[in-house]
Amino acid sequence: MFTELRSIRAFEDGIEAVNILQNEGIKVGVCSNLSAPYGECVRNLFPSLDAYGFSYELGFVKPDPEIFLLTCKAMGVDNTDFFGKGRVLVIGDSRRCDLDGARAALLNGYLLDRDGFGNFSNLMDFAEAVVQSEQRFR
Repeated sequence: MFTELRSIRAFEDGIEAVNILQNEGIKVGVCSNLSAPYGECVRNLFPSLDAYGFSYELGFVKPDPEIFLLTCKAMGVDNTDFFGKGRVLVIGDSRRCDLDGARAALLNGYLLDRDGFGNFSNLMDFAEAVVQSEQRFR
């Protein structure tokens, strides 16, 4: 397992997307069903996130809405504004866990499918769409 953990790398567009969003003052967090050893890898790969919502720490697994709500709470945001400046956007590669789970928590859920069958095929397009959307609220 140690060899596998050392081999984990972030998608390059993930690193760039996080940088773009944070440079715009947008909070970024992760909400994941990863086990403890993988969570530490994510923290090392993305040390500047605003929140880390891991199922092994929170006691809930996606698509349970509670894991999303607890991650939002850790970020200092909530799900009361679906359309305005305070809205929460969730993107992930599982229709059931990420898109449907986020929507069950009354959050904006989007599907990342790198083959082009989701709302977004890469994280840069998602980040750029978020930034453009945020500019309307400034």
